[in-house]
Amino acid sequence: ILHVEARTLDSAKNLVNLAVEIGYRESGLLTTSKRHMVAIRTSMKLETPIAYLNLSTQKIHLLVDLSYLQLLINLSNQNFDEILRKINDLLSTLDNNLFRSIGSGDDGVKKEERRERKRRDVLARQIGLRKSGTLSDGNDGDVSTVDDESQGLDNLDNV
Repeated sequence: ILHVEARTLDSAKNLVNLAVEIGYRESGLLTTSKRHMVAIRTSMKLETPIAYLNLSTQKIHLLVDLSYLQLLINLSNQNFDEILRKINDLLSTLDNNLFRSIGSGDDGVKKEERRERKRRDVLARQIGLRKSGTLSDGNDGDVSTVDDESQGLDNLDNV
């Protein structure tokens, strides 16, 4: 089960529809006035009794022979492969239908600017902590000082 909180009811409905189209037929939506929760589920399972515990002797007794047990293992592995395929389909579909629109156009430029500003803020904070002796660089407990020109704000490609 994958739970996702959607920002809007429309986006939640979109996500449920995509999940159902891919094959997550048991997926659904729980919405309140404040939240829109999507549950993406599958019912692929294999339930069969194969053994029981004798409570008086504390011994486990097989109900099936080893060839049938091997068949169940093979079927379980096939189920795992199918689940993996469906997960990959879900990721691909989400990427193509939902995430592509994020970061495109002017909004994408704004997001990139915010990301760059955040990187600069984090780096500036790290430089300040190193200079104040609060942040260690991992060299035997020594605190490093940072040359702002060579390792600081002007060299963000290494962050």
